[in-house]
Amino acid sequence: MFSQYEFETIKKEFDEKQKIRRKKLINVWGILLFIVSMIFIAILLIFEIYTKDSDSAGIFYFFSGIIIFGFALGLIISIKYISVKPYFGYLFPRIIEKINDEEGLFLTYDAYPKLDKAFNEEGGLFPKGASIASKRVIQGYSKEQDVFHIIDCMMTTQAGNNQVTHFDGSYIYLQKPSQTELQIRSNGSPNLKGEKYEKKIVDVALKVYKPVGVELTDIDQRYIRLIDNLKKDDRFRYLYFGINKQSCHLAIWYRKNPVRKKKNLNLEILNQYYKDFGVELEFINILENLSLDQY
Repeated sequence: MFSQYEFETIKKEFDEKQKIRRKKLINVWGILLFIVSMIFIAILLIFEIYTKDSDSAGIFYFFSGIIIFGFALGLIISIKYISVKPYFGYLFPRIIEKINDEEGLFLTYDAYPKLDKAFNEEGGLFPKGASIASKRVIQGYSKEQDVFHIIDCMMTTQAGNNQVTHFDGSYIYLQKPSQTELQIRSNGSPNLKGEKYEKKIVDVALKVYKPVGVELTDIDQRYIRLIDNLKKDDRFRYLYFGINKQSCHLAIWYRKNPVRKKKNLNLEILNQYYKDFGVELEFINILENLSLDQY
């Protein structure tokens, strides 16, 4: 956990990065407002010199006023704007460094990486053609030295002029082989290429799928109980779990993601972030311990 001195040091740098982001935004809105104002003045002079149509002039003044007001409002908002990028690009890496120091871990952190879609295709939780926008990726090794990734991302597809969001949250990916194949979902169905799954009848309010002709096993029931218990937690909106012969996948769509931007950063919020990252890491231990029960 962070001390008051550590917080003050981090907060000073964090505020400086916010100031830089805010200055860039103010410059953009300021330039746009200046350009629009100059165009308005030029056209106003043309109207005054060449046209006597008061109706056309009135319409022009009305819509120009709305446009200028919109740009002016953008400039005013940018003065108090709090950017999300210093959170993912500066604050969260510092927290991961602290976790590494205190827990003796070797986690790596990457902000806004361009991701390979292979993990989504392998897990089959969401459409394989979905676009993936990632905010952060934490990579490390489990206690059994299996590689894992925790990815804060959003997955979307385009349906005509509409964008469909299939997932927005933390995607936990453990590269550990399994002897069972299973999906447990709040909604939707498996998206695994070349494999057919069938829905199983279970006594929980979740959708459970197994490969066609394969019955649920004791280890499957343990995973079902795990996801069912998680579902009862009000913090989670939707849960998606998949395990196959290559890896284990858990996607958590929060009602309000705890590891996103929070205004008015203070010591309490900083240490809460520390705890929330710890919760994500604990999911790795839970999934790995269940997988060890297969052997």
